[in-house]
Amino acid sequence: MSPSSTSEYQTVRPIFGRSLTPKRIAAAPGWKITLVVGFTCVALGLSVFWKGDASETAAGFWPPAGAALVALRVLPMRRWGWAFAGILFPSAIALAFAMAQPAPVAWWAVGNCAGPAVAATLLTKLSGVRRRSPNHALLAFFGIAVVLGPMVGGAIGSIGTVVGYDQAWLDVWREWALGDALGVLVVAPLLMQLRRSKSMHRSRYEIAALISVVLVSTGLTFANIGRNGAALLPYLILVGMIWAGMRFGARAVSAAGFAVALGANIATSLGYGPFSAAQGSPSVVTIQIFLLIALVTSLFAASMANELADRHEVARLLEHQASHDTLTGLPNRIQFIEKLNSALAGERDGPHAGVGVLIVDIHDLKRFNDRHGHPIGDSALCSVADVLSRNLRNGDIVARLGGDTFGVLCGGLANAETIKGIASKLTKSLTPGLKVDGSKFALSACVGAAVVDGDDPITAEDLLHRADVALHHTSNAPGRTISLFDDALEAHTRRRVEIAEELRHSLNRGEMSVLYQPMISIETGQLSEFEALVRWNNRRFGPVGPDEFIPVAEDNGFIEVLGDWVMTAACHQLVEWRKSAINNGLRVAVNVSARQLSDVRFPGRVRAILAETHCPASALTIEITETAVMYDLAISGLVLDDIRDLGVRLSMDDFGTGYSSMSNLRRSPLDVLKIDRSFVAGVGRIDKDTAIVASIIDLGQSFGLEVVAEGVETLDQLEHLARLGCNYGQGFFWSHAVDAATAGVMRRKNLRIPRATLTDATNGRSGSKTNWKVATAGIEPQASTLRM
Repeated sequence: MSPSSTSEYQTVRPIFGRSLTPKRIAAAPGWKITLVVGFTCVALGLSVFWKGDASETAAGFWPPAGAALVALRVLPMRRWGWAFAGILFPSAIALAFAMAQPAPVAWWAVGNCAGPAVAATLLTKLSGVRRRSPNHALLAFFGIAVVLGPMVGGAIGSIGTVVGYDQAWLDVWREWALGDALGVLVVAPLLMQLRRSKSMHRSRYEIAALISVVLVSTGLTFANIGRNGAALLPYLILVGMIWAGMRFGARAVSAAGFAVALGANIATSLGYGPFSAAQGSPSVVTIQIFLLIALVTSLFAASMANELADRHEVARLLEHQASHDTLTGLPNRIQFIEKLNSALAGERDGPHAGVGVLIVDIHDLKRFNDRHGHPIGDSALCSVADVLSRNLRNGDIVARLGGDTFGVLCGGLANAETIKGIASKLTKSLTPGLKVDGSKFALSACVGAAVVDGDDPITAEDLLHRADVALHHTSNAPGRTISLFDDALEAHTRRRVEIAEELRHSLNRGEMSVLYQPMISIETGQLSEFEALVRWNNRRFGPVGPDEFIPVAEDNGFIEVLGDWVMTAACHQLVEWRKSAINNGLRVAVNVSARQLSDVRFPGRVRAILAETHCPASALTIEITETAVMYDLAISGLVLDDIRDLGVRLSMDDFGTGYSSMSNLRRSPLDVLKIDRSFVAGVGRIDKDTAIVASIIDLGQSFGLEVVAEGVETLDQLEHLARLGCNYGQGFFWSHAVDAATAGVMRRKNLRIPRATLTDATNGRSGSKTNWKVATAGIEPQASTLRM
């Protein structure tokens, strides 16, 4: 119950008056402190002035003990002198009205100051001690303020009574100590205002009940109903006080106790009530003992009630944390599945509309965190959660399933188009961007949806899996933001699973092969490099295009094994080619995926492959994409630096279609820039494409990079690229991807396309093109140009 020192709090709120800060209290004039403390002690002391012997008169000074303790706890120690001056007011009045002799009053004054001073000093010293529960704090308060302090004050004050009035020392000390103890308890509400404890919820009816208990209890202290009634009334008061403590806490019961105690003492001093001498009470000590028992019992009841309430609150918080996301406050995956199971069970109980699930994946949040930091990323996630919650229908539930993925449970769906409309509304709600910490950020989302009616015996996990399959389809479909799970998508999913299973055994069965597509110098027409492309001819499915099996390999982690195998095969082949004297400067390029680039062990594997194949590092080019770099920007930057330190060349593939092209170009340790085929296709025909290609060529060469145009298919494209100063070309104009034997024929012939021939080709003479057609006769175009 002991409050902490006022320095621990910014504001001390008394029962009456405005809030007092420690600074304001310390700056208050001393005379104000003396008057406030003094008038409080006088009002309390005179309210219980009994007519009787000296011991009862001495006991009548007990209320100042509580007020004095409050004053000393609130004030800094250097200002205690002003408080002591106020504590002496009752003694001064006693002398002024000749209520007692000067010598005893002097001892009483010292006792009234000493008891609160000892208690306040010890409470201040112990205020920083950590206690395990409110009950321990309550015991400390009683031990110091209610027992030790009154014992010291009673010992000193009793001296004056014993000397001046020849009273029994033990009787006077007992009455004085009990009076001071009760004085501390009934003024305890002032002390408790220094504590920052959570108040219990109170309704209007409960407040009215508390006021009624206080009024009835106070009224009973004035009731003269005979000796038998006098034995019953105190217990009624005790029951009311305990109820108030258990329901409203220590503050309320202390305030109630103060009111009841004050009323009881006034009534007793006037000869009314069950505690007065007229009702058969032997002395004023009776009321002191009873009220002490009532207050102690009530305060312990209040402390136990508060502790039970705290435990209940902790249990509630733990339960909430187990079922909700700590960052956004939304239900978590466990709670979402429980709600989904309940919804599915409800649909099966009767002919209702369908239940649907949406999985919303926020794009580029990892990149967002890398760029702006995780605190901003967390704020963005909370903003997304708020936007999704505000754009749902009544009754729908949104949950955070993990990371940057949210789930939405939709009930009462008339048809599949309904959930598409809900998904469209959610994605559009994120289109304007999010305002996070005063800055606006653009985030987009893709959605996977699945719907089931009451007749489908499906579990929550199965329905979530369907929505996740639809989400995966959305992520792999450029330009698509919403996908609904259907039979076709289910067949596609089965196909992916089967391909994943076959991929595991493809290398052991020798089903994988490497083809090579040449890269030609536009200036000299000389073959300079081959790009290694992987192809798969499966015994079950036949030829499988890289656009189908590469994404599956990336998802299941097989891409790392496959990538290392392609690099090893390409390096072995290059070493074989370079053993002859023909074109010893020939190089080979190998594509790497985002997963390889985000693996810090990848540079070590490249070093091991170069050592195993005896391939010069300068003869190997690793092709990356901006998308792969942005997959994990922090790690990929380190990996690229390590690869560059090996002496391996780096090429940026599909330039112009990824993220932040200018920024990545400036920071990345590149050697080659490859213009995406989507721009090259329009060169010479579409002014914008021609302008873009020209800009990329100028940009790359200004950085000292070699520029390669991908997807060259016509002489017209080649002519325009030559005029724009592009260094190299690659595409079907020269050759499709060919096997190693055919690539070796190309290398030995080492055919050229002189610049004059390009000019002749624009006039309809295409001799060099014919030569290349002969050289690559029998090579059929591949079904896909997706690289690996």
